[in-house]
Amino acid sequence: MAIYGDAHRAMQERFDTSNLAAAFTATIFSETIGDDDRTFIESRDFFFLSTVDADGWPTVSYKGGPTGLVRVVDEQTIEFPSYDGNGMYLSRTTFFKKSKFFESQPMRFLTSKSHR
Repeated sequence: MAIYGDAHRAMQERFDTSNLAAAFTATIFSETIGDDDRTFIESRDFFFLSTVDADGWPTVSYKGGPTGLVRVVDEQTIEFPSYDGNGMYLSRTTFFKKSKFFESQPMRFLTSKSHR
């Protein structure tokens, strides 16, 4: 999984943190959701979802509900409700229109009607 671009690598070289960045990547990032991750994820009653808006600016929104709000479907898929809320659909629309993440990672949204 490549998370660092050329600019990141240049800064890591400049500040002598390449080894730290490599260690961080090797120990923190995974392409699958393990058992410990599943237990943690499914025990939460909120999370923050970060996306970008139509112009590419970052947005972060709070998503809350009952414990188990997010469900791990399998080792690469999570599922969480998409409540109508304020009706703007900023997060959900971004996933379908602009997200490179969504193109490569399975994610399921539950509508408020299907979650009842």
